[in-house]
Amino acid sequence: MDNILQKIQFIEEVENNFNIYPLTRARDLINEDLRLHTYNSNNISLELQLLIALRFFAKASYQTETGDLHGVSQASVGRIVLKVARALASRLPQFVYWPENFRGFKQNFYNIRAFPGVVGCIDCTHIKIKNPDGRRPLLYYCRKGFYSLNVQVICDSNTRIMDIVTRWSGSVHDSRIFNNSRIKEDFDVPIPFNRKQGILLGDIGYACTQYMLTPLLQPRTAAELRYNAAHKGTRVVIEHFFGRWKNMFKALRRNLGTKLSTAKIIIAATAILYNIRLERDNNFEDDSSESDSDNDDQPIRPNPRNE
Repeated sequence: MDNILQKIQFIEEVENNFNIYPLTRARDLINEDLRLHTYNSNNISLELQLLIALRFFAKASYQTETGDLHGVSQASVGRIVLKVARALASRLPQFVYWPENFRGFKQNFYNIRAFPGVVGCIDCTHIKIKNPDGRRPLLYYCRKGFYSLNVQVICDSNTRIMDIVTRWSGSVHDSRIFNNSRIKEDFDVPIPFNRKQGILLGDIGYACTQYMLTPLLQPRTAAELRYNAAHKGTRVVIEHFFGRWKNMFKALRRNLGTKLSTAKIIIAATAILYNIRLERDNNFEDDSSESDSDNDDQPIRPNPRNE
């Protein structure tokens, strides 16, 4: 009886975190992929596989806890999480993309603090990973004192993810990630051939260009002060996004504890699930204090033994 009650509570926890629409949408999306790779010996239903993976993403439950709850081995839980995450991540272009028409997006940003021409806000956040070992593990050791992936995100005024880059190690600066990104190549295309005509708002870690606007370091005039206030008040949406994303998927706040390649897939999968939920429900918790900017902390001396 206790185990049955635990399972009921488990399902309720996942449903409360995602609501019914994202659960059914995610199931429909990956249903075929999961059927192609069933665990015949374990006879784990497709619905249970999805719930196990979502529990791992959303509740920050370690694989042993999730496995114990369902009588599934930790090894099977690990395979299920990877399989579900991979099936979701394969659909990234379907849910994380730039809009065709920016007019409405610019107006929505303008409505926040009267900052004209903005099409997106950009920043990076550190996602903790375990020591990746390999030839150069210190590449993943970030200034905050842990191993991480430095993940770049661009969001719209509603905190919807329009672009995400998950491949960079934690020691890499935000500006380098952007300078080597496909999105920068798109913005560098001369007008009128540039499909992404508009402005990105970034912090002082980025170079100020015709399409990337950053705060003024020493504002003196009233106009400069107004510019900085409007910039800060508009760009705060990316901080809201990071807070919402990590509250929805608490696994992103702790050490994912998976292989490096799996961690990248999980991050992409949670980006899709976030946008799916945002389609129907914009009322969920955020943590506006969330900020992993390369410019908000002093560097920390790396300690290779810190894992």
